[in-house]
Amino acid sequence: MHLSKKEFKETQVKIMNLPGEPVYARLFLRKLSFIITPIIARLPITPNMLTTCSIFIGIAGAIFLMLPGFEKYLAGVLLILTWYFLDAVDGDLARYKHMQSLKGVYIDTLGHYIVNPLIFSSFSFYLAIIFNEPIYLGVGFFTFLTHQYSRLAGDICHSVKYVQIDRMANPRQSLDFLPPQQQSSKGVQRILSVLGGPAAYIFDTISITIITGVLRLLIANHLIIQSVVIYLVLALSVLVGTSLIILSEIKKLTTEVINSNEK
Repeated sequence: MHLSKKEFKETQVKIMNLPGEPVYARLFLRKLSFIITPIIARLPITPNMLTTCSIFIGIAGAIFLMLPGFEKYLAGVLLILTWYFLDAVDGDLARYKHMQSLKGVYIDTLGHYIVNPLIFSSFSFYLAIIFNEPIYLGVGFFTFLTHQYSRLAGDICHSVKYVQIDRMANPRQSLDFLPPQQQSSKGVQRILSVLGGPAAYIFDTISITIITGVLRLLIANHLIIQSVVIYLVLALSVLVGTSLIILSEIKKLTTEVINSNEK
């Protein structure tokens, strides 16, 4: 039994308004998925099959981004766009066919821990290949860990919170159902509120893929130092931004525990 068109549209709107929804999925892909998902639902394809397939496509896209040549980069971009779209469709298909499961959440989250850091660190491996310099492998390892750190910090916080709500909920999409919490320090909160919006666009996977192409163009024009500096600034921005978020969340959770003890 599938959702009706009206019910599916209502679930789409709810998902698009959740805090963890990627910006480009909210702006474009959910609308396209509304058309494509009912068509895919007619095929003998489960959401978990779609998720698993998308993970391999994303890995392939990241590998192509690491390789020299415009054709390789273009192939990587197309694969990443395919992965990004399927990453939206798999959840929509699960909701449309009433096939949501914790197994699906696990596979989807695991895919993000693999594909997203690979894409973010792909430029480092590209540098290592074209310049035959092992030091860039170290940069790649650093950027990979930085991205993992950002995802892990957020997921741990969501996991801590979601046990208060519903053990069958998706911890990455449960923030709207939490009771109001105490604000963190005003300075950190102000920084996060100002930079949060632009950062969501800049550090989205699609944007990082485009930025990677721009950095490759800079190298083609012999602006090697500039491209490496820009890339390192992006990585350090993720590191600093994630640390600020962690400080903010720790403050909130600490205040929440103190308040609950007082009651």
